[in-house]
Amino acid sequence: IKANTKTEFSEDETESNICIHQGFYEYLFGSTIDNDASRKQNKFHEIMTHIQTLLDSNPAYRTTYKLYITGHSLGGALATLFGFYASSFHPSLPRPVTVVSVASPRVGNLEFARTFARFESYGCLRHLRIANHKDPVTLGPTVSSKRALTLATMMLSPLGYAALKLSGRDAGAEE
Repeated sequence: IKANTKTEFSEDETESNICIHQGFYEYLFGSTIDNDASRKQNKFHEIMTHIQTLLDSNPAYRTTYKLYITGHSLGGALATLFGFYASSFHPSLPRPVTVVSVASPRVGNLEFARTFARFESYGCLRHLRIANHKDPVTLGPTVSSKRALTLATMMLSPLGYAALKLSGRDAGAEE
């Protein structure tokens, strides 16, 4: 989806070309319905409210504490997206906001990566992305799940790949 990313750091119109994986965006920013059919805050605002309450309760926390956001796989993608928005829209947070993602799929397009890198260069965000070489999860979501399954099976088990191919569930079957 096209992202709403106008921030205090906007220098030009590149932010308007940022696209973010729709599923990750909706998971973090989509509103939910509570049991009594009332709208709840989205996850991003719910978490930011807790952080802001903590920082407001003791102003010294702004200088003595840092914000670290971590996650693995889907959680890594959400941590990356959360860190991006938290660092760009909430200047009152202690800087830099640190994201540590492990085996995370890609979150956005090339413009997202460029803007993310620019936020890092401004010192408001830093990111440690841990990924194993040839891990199909870290190559996505540009890789279909069927293609990722085929790649993973080919790398790990020639016999498993043969069974996958015979069943017609390999990525070659959809081409």
